[in-house]
Amino acid sequence: MLSHPSQPGLVSARPGERATGPIGWLRRAFGTGRTPERKMLPLAEGRPTGHTGAPRLLCIGPDRRALADLAERLDADLPDLEILPLAGPPGARSATTGAGAPGVDPPPAGGGRRAAARWVAARAPDLALWHGEIGPEPLLEALLAAQVPVIAVDVPAPRGEGGRRRAWRSLLGGVARVLARDQAAARALRQLGPAGLRLEVAGHFVSVPDPPPCEESDRDHFAQLLHARPVWLATFPTEAEIPAFIEAHRLALQGAHRLLLLLCPRDPAQGATLASWLRGEGWRVARHNAGEEPDDSTEVFVVDDPDEIGLWYRLAPVCVIGGSFRPGAAGAADPSDAARLGSAILCGPEGAPHEAWIERLDRAGGLARVDEIGGLGVVLSDMLSPDRAASLAQVAWDVASDGARVQERVVAALRDALRHVAAGTGAGPRRGGDG
Repeated sequence: MLSHPSQPGLVSARPGERATGPIGWLRRAFGTGRTPERKMLPLAEGRPTGHTGAPRLLCIGPDRRALADLAERLDADLPDLEILPLAGPPGARSATTGAGAPGVDPPPAGGGRRAAARWVAARAPDLALWHGEIGPEPLLEALLAAQVPVIAVDVPAPRGEGGRRRAWRSLLGGVARVLARDQAAARALRQLGPAGLRLEVAGHFVSVPDPPPCEESDRDHFAQLLHARPVWLATFPTEAEIPAFIEAHRLALQGAHRLLLLLCPRDPAQGATLASWLRGEGWRVARHNAGEEPDDSTEVFVVDDPDEIGLWYRLAPVCVIGGSFRPGAAGAADPSDAARLGSAILCGPEGAPHEAWIERLDRAGGLARVDEIGGLGVVLSDMLSPDRAASLAQVAWDVASDGARVQERVVAALRDALRHVAAGTGAGPRRGGDG
């Protein structure tokens, strides 16, 4: 069960009502989408009342999408669990969470340990999930002082410990279980932590949404139409990028004469104007929303229905991330969908608001970067090689799949801790990890 942080009263869920359901509230609070049906608990002064005896999990971290995905998973696996989501540690702001969005109110900024202790006592969690860096922080210290078992996930290497080694050792010694971000973080945490630190390497804890869907019949139909032609997808380019993307297509056609560009504009209302402009420039064009289909002579297919982006990712071995060269107000397109659907990714120097994803893919070698939009055509021509595209797509898929694997580890750690909580033994004995 998910407890709403501030609104009093009882809110029930009925089919078809958008405003109901605890995970629906979490999705709306965290800026995500789906609304399953559940029932909320009555609240008083920020604390759940009418407690049924189910354990309460306090979720703290900077990535609200990742927490929302985890909450949905826990809602299915552990339906009696009450989830209190906090969108970020006190005072934390990040590009992932943004500022000003609703969530569980954190302890008062600058209130120190006493305010944090009162905050923890008012919510009485049985277990806490701490996402991100561990350090001297009043809320974490209050949880440990209250003997709330804390599972820390996606923990990076500590920064700036300096002369505070004893404080770090005490904090790490109080955490029930640590899931480190990588081997380097695990080594640093072992050096700082006590000998019995329960630690393992799990990876990045990130959002694991479903990829955009498509109708299999549509996929089969267009795959047959394209006759195994080389295809690339321009995903939501800004108006300023479109001329350069078209010029890159012209250059790439010199080495791949049957190359087809799938051009998906940000605004579907631009489709007709864009197709008319392209025809005026001498291109052979078809437009999806006009009921037209590409034939063997088509050079640009304007796919002006963003809701079908899942279809085009599945059909295009290579995609270029629009908004990553000359960003518009919405910034770069999300590369994670392409990674999940097997399309090799080409990206410009700009990544906002998806810098974290792009950084992970880039670090793993799961995308190609182009510093200047004028160099797009040369890199695109290289990526059209089937071996090159397949290699990048495989790495990107592995990176995207890591999120699901890490979520499995987090759920397993929480389930294990909850067994100990139910048995009255805390979160289990301190012991060395398997990292």
